[in-house]
Amino acid sequence: VLDSNGSPGLALSRVAVRVELTRVALLDGTRLRGAWGDWPEPSELLAGVPDPLPPDLDRVPARLRPLLAADSEAAVLGWHGPHGPFALPGYWDATGWAQVPTVALRLGGALSAGPACLTVETSGTRPSSVRGLQLNGLGRARSDDATTRVTIAAERTVWWSGDDSGTLRTPVAPNA
Repeated sequence: VLDSNGSPGLALSRVAVRVELTRVALLDGTRLRGAWGDWPEPSELLAGVPDPLPPDLDRVPARLRPLLAADSEAAVLGWHGPHGPFALPGYWDATGWAQVPTVALRLGGALSAGPACLTVETSGTRPSSVRGLQLNGLGRARSDDATTRVTIAAERTVWWSGDDSGTLRTPVAPNA
């Protein structure tokens, strides 16, 4: 593949993606501005604030630990609802919880506990600059009206840095 200057180009720069939206919600901070599509019945979430659950980053490559060792306004929470998984913009607090708009979880029909993932990543202009971490496991959500705090008991941690990646598994406690 040659670019417009006749130089070799990356095939990656020529990939096409098609996304079909079946449901869309427009959030402004913690307020719902509009929703389109077929949404499930709104759910009621448990109230309160969960105890923080910081992830075990000991086996994560040292260069990636800062992604979850510091607060981040660029986190994405994956949660499961009656129509399947959905993604929510979130805030990661390094003490061990994510914060998302309560209205979005309720709109998605989310329960107070279930399968969840949290992703924090950074990227630049080159594929080699992409770095990220994703926690996967049982999520627990507790609402205080406008925001909901979520903890994830990570059973699997996925990491990537450029073209290097790995998956770390954590044994689940019998009473989890």
